[in-house]
Amino acid sequence: MNTSMWLHPATQVNIERLRAFGVHIVEPESGLLADGAVGPGRLAEPSVIVNAVESVLAGRAHGDLAGRRVLISAGGTRERARDDRPRTPGKRSARHARHHESP
Repeated sequence: MNTSMWLHPATQVNIERLRAFGVHIVEPESGLLADGAVGPGRLAEPSVIVNAVESVLAGRAHGDLAGRRVLISAGGTRERARDDRPRTPGKRSARHARHHESP
């Protein structure tokens, strides 16, 4: 995620909607991002995520998660295809595709 995505009004409305449903959010940290910008959008440090999970679990009797759903999302993943060649499912960004178009 980058700063403009995180700060976009639609994202913020959806984050607040999730919080209203009782979802616990570990917000992104600020710093240098993959797109070269600096601002909020970096994945929180693992220790911050662990502390947040421990804090939520401390409020439950013995950390009981029976009947609860837990989702930890950390962005895109890359997997090896069956033929063991590295591949990344997805498509090129529009900017990248325009740059390489044939005349």
